[in-house]
Amino acid sequence: MNLGEAYFWHEHLWIVVTLPDDKSKAVVVVNVSTWHVSKDHACVVEPGEHPWIRTKSVIMYSFARALNVGEQEDFTQGSIRQSDASQTLVDRIQEQAEESEFTSQHIVAMIRASAKKQRATKRR
Repeated sequence: MNLGEAYFWHEHLWIVVTLPDDKSKAVVVVNVSTWHVSKDHACVVEPGEHPWIRTKSVIMYSFARALNVGEQEDFTQGSIRQSDASQTLVDRIQEQAEESEFTSQHIVAMIRASAKKQRATKRR
């Protein structure tokens, strides 16, 4: 799985928001859910920010998952591939992960490491 890839899985859009970890090759995926007043509002996604999103939505950081290689295979086989998320949207999802009180520290650490690697790659 690659940064920015999007999949329809279990009734929701999921977006890959990290590069594969150097050692484990694990990636982080986040769930996009329809906006509701009771949900996490750290990262609101508006219609048109991704072709699949047609109503105001939010990133559900509480459901973010780190998928190892085997889980990635199961995930991709059990889902429907969608258009990739823009780098702008991925960057915002990464930045807002730390703002959400619902993001686990493990997920935050993986996102930070990926963002650092992404910045280093852009400089080359």
